[in-house]
Amino acid sequence: MIVIFLILTLEHLVYSDESCNGINCGSGSCITTANPSLPYYCKCSNGFNTILPCPPENPCSRNPCGQGTCETVPNLLYGYLCRCAGDIISLTNCNVTFNNCASNPCAHGLCVEGLTSFTCNCLPTWTGKTCDERLELSCSTNLCGFGKCFEISDPSFPYVCLCPNGNFGISCPEEKKHPSTLTGRILSTTAHLSDKCNPLNPEGCMNG
Repeated sequence: MIVIFLILTLEHLVYSDESCNGINCGSGSCITTANPSLPYYCKCSNGFNTILPCPPENPCSRNPCGQGTCETVPNLLYGYLCRCAGDIISLTNCNVTFNNCASNPCAHGLCVEGLTSFTCNCLPTWTGKTCDERLELSCSTNLCGFGKCFEISDPSFPYVCLCPNGNFGISCPEEKKHPSTLTGRILSTTAHLSDKCNPLNPEGCMNG
């Protein structure tokens, strides 16, 4: 499951229509645009723009992990992850049967346990149920938003963004208050990412 965050520039914004009527942006605010194919988006407090509802300001306050430990991660779909028994990570809760990811079915992504199956959160250059379908990405499609895009000769990831605040990543939202360090944490658990060097954790890539 891939969550695509939409980075929009100010010249696209208008406030003359009623595209936001009835739209649920969660903890964020709904913004109308001049683009008929994308009449609105949700502006979230974590600096991201998305067509999905924004996560709550503190998603861990409702104790979604049950017996596990909740950790706030703003750039995930629900704004948190659960650290469960046995060094297992879940993006929903710890009350599931953890055996669907045992065979590491996600070729280029993170395997997330479900009640009877699994879901793959693919690396940005991959898609498909098991993250085995390659996406063609390049700097010509303005992937970095507010940052500068550099094409790199890496078969697993063709570009990297240098953001105005000096951080590297896969995109540069208007305000990036939380650098993405999720990849480094997950690699030490039983939830596996198959790519050894991942631009989501650029410090790890600099040495290899």
